[in-house]
Amino acid sequence: MSYNAEGIRQIAMINKRSLKQKFFIVPSGGEEYKFKISGIGSRFIKIEKFFYYSDIINAVTGGNDRSFEYAIEQIIVDPSKNKKPVLEDYNELRERALANKLNLKKYYINVFIGKKEYGFKIAGIGNKSVKIELYVGYDEIVKELSSGNDISLEFILLEIMMGNEVDYSKFNQLYDEDDLIFNEDEDLLDDSVDEESTEEINIDNIEKLSDEEFDELFSNLKGWNKLVFDAIEDTLSETFTLDLLLSQKRILSYKSRGDDLEEKVLDNLNQLIDLGLVSKINKNTYVKLWV
Repeated sequence: MSYNAEGIRQIAMINKRSLKQKFFIVPSGGEEYKFKISGIGSRFIKIEKFFYYSDIINAVTGGNDRSFEYAIEQIIVDPSKNKKPVLEDYNELRERALANKLNLKKYYINVFIGKKEYGFKIAGIGNKSVKIELYVGYDEIVKELSSGNDISLEFILLEIMMGNEVDYSKFNQLYDEDDLIFNEDEDLLDDSVDEESTEEINIDNIEKLSDEEFDELFSNLKGWNKLVFDAIEDTLSETFTLDLLLSQKRILSYKSRGDDLEEKVLDNLNQLIDLGLVSKINKNTYVKLWV
């Protein structure tokens, strides 16, 4: 099926009155979230959602580290994403958010919806909740669906614009398959030992980036560079191997696309080395250069 950005824009504008303020379901990380279409423009559709501090705390303490809530609390607790969100008091979470209100609006909440990772902007921080928003362009809808990705936010929005009932079964199936793949790879990692991993690695003398240097480099990351960076963060370790990166869930989510993941990840890992965010310290081992 062929898609046309102008045709989709016209459908959106014709149905603007009924679409604006319409609520719809967004599946992510095994959860379902009710988002609102808050704007219909000539180039973009704007969607948004408010997350209450108490709901964020409850979701994170529930253990789902792929949820919107986890990503939001992590940004509030530590925008550099070095620390896991472990707060149990929503009042403390609120105070931290309010104290760093202006700076937090520079960051994005990165989550997977279907096969694609999205960066939601922190649009507002209030006394009760955090507001996030995302602008989805008509050309982005065409790009995703023309590539065959019908497990995406763009697919959901087009179905809503067309007045169709959204079939979420593929989203749920993808989540179940990812869990299976992840668990299988975890078992493999537990039972295998890399010979070189038994060597003692000293990284005490490796110079790390300053906060200013890191912020400047981090702000330029996008696409697969950002995906590999986030996968490194997921390892929760200063040192890592390529095999460990390839076992990370956000990388495995692309397995069904048929991409050569090892080549793709290695290429972007080398780009992170060139940028100065990562260093290779022996044949198989890398170290991240941010704190």
